Amino acid sequence: MIAVNYDLVNRYYNNRVIRVDIDIIARMCYVLDCDINDILKYRK
Repeated sequence: MIAVNYDLVNRYYNNRVIRVDIDIIARMCYVLDCDINDILKYRK
């Protein structure tokens, strides 16, 4: 469990996040058993 509310996860899912919280991303990666590259994409 990542211990964040649904609204925050929904904002990440719908690409409406203003400030990325690395701690939350790390917890998502842990729970989903994935790499950070599977969640984030860098665009110029």
